[in-house]
Amino acid sequence: MFSILIRKQVIQLELERDKLQNSLQIIEQQNKSSSETNNQILQEVASLKTTIEQLHQQMNEREQISVKYPNVNGHNQTIPSK
Repeated sequence: MFSILIRKQVIQLELERDKLQNSLQIIEQQNKSSSETNNQILQEVASLKTTIEQLHQQMNEREQISVKYPNVNGHNQTIPSK
């Protein structure tokens, strides 16, 4: 009878172990998926940052050109005569 109780406990422990292993596998898959998603997001953020920096550079260049050559944009600015 004592061996039957031990056998039942062993079976229960094995079932619990299997459940925990299954849960661990699910968590590992979720972590892998989250990690891949995070990497994709980081790449997109880096790309956006580069694009923003390029746009700022273009804006600065255009501003410098417009200050240096005010008529480049096709707008004739006339100085009112006194």
